[in-house]
Parts: sequence; C-alpha cells; structure tokens
Amino acid sequence: MTQDAETIIIDIKGDEVEIKETKGTRILVETLVKLSLPNEALLNFVIESGRYQLIKKYNSSTRELSLKSKKNRNIIIVKGNECQEEIKYKIYIPLDLHILQP
Repeated sequence: MTQDAETIIIDIKGDEVEIKETKGTRILVETLVKLSLPNEALLNFVIESGRYQLIKKYNSSTRELSLKSKKNRNIIIVKGNECQEEIKYKIYIPLDLHILQP
C-alpha cells in the first residue's frame, strides 16, 4: 500500500504528533500513552481495545494514504475519578512521501 502512495495526510487531533523522515518504504508509528491513574491493568485494557490505534485509508485514484485519530474517545472514569490521558505519536515517514497536515 505505501509503495504506491505519493502523499500521506496526517489528521490527528488533540494529541502531540512528531514527524520524522526516514529512508526506506515503511511507515512506522510509535505511540506513548500516559494515564493519570497508576493502573497497569487499565492501561493494558485500553491499549488492547484499540483506543489509540490510528485509522488508515488508502485512495488509489489520488495515491494518498491518510492517518486519522479516532473521532470519539470516551472519558475514562475509575471509581468516580476521571482519568487524564497524555498521548504522543512519533511517525516515521519515507523521504519520498509528500506530507500534508490539515
């Protein structure tokens, strides 16, 4: 899929995103998640449920690959306390891809 793409559109709202260019043809996404509640079981649960996965779509007619964050992340409440999330994405993109951030 990425071999045919000429442009990548990164539409990640509300989270910190760092883009780094790299050699090769692969796109790599590193995700760092910090929760305000020290609960490893909760962290594992939300990660395994796909809460922080990005939605990827490829348009073959425009040769564009898009990465988007999920539109709705419900608030996490544990024992009456709201859990704050800090989410950071580091995205490594091949040098030959044109990058757009709306």
